[in-house]
Amino acid sequence: MIELVGRQRNHFVWRPAIETFAEQIRYGPDSHASGWDLSPWVEIDPSVQFGTPVVRGTRVPVRTIAANLRAGTPEDVADWYGLTVQQVQGVIEYLALH
Repeated sequence: MIELVGRQRNHFVWRPAIETFAEQIRYGPDSHASGWDLSPWVEIDPSVQFGTPVVRGTRVPVRTIAANLRAGTPEDVADWYGLTVQQVQGVIEYLALH
């Protein structure tokens, strides 16, 4: 563990956990965090849907895919939102892990 010194002393973190998390964050040219890659199929970008998890490269929220899978097949949902079946399957995989 390492100590992170901020407002209070004795805040400790487990370095491998922080490194893994940090690898998922994208940084812009100004070195500020610009997005978070949650999976190969899901991302968070503060400038897209107010930072809601979306299908990577789209504006389609993951929660919309999840809700619509109750009404249709992955093929149906892909067709309804202009996605590929592979994208919808990727969201299903992401949701299964979270």
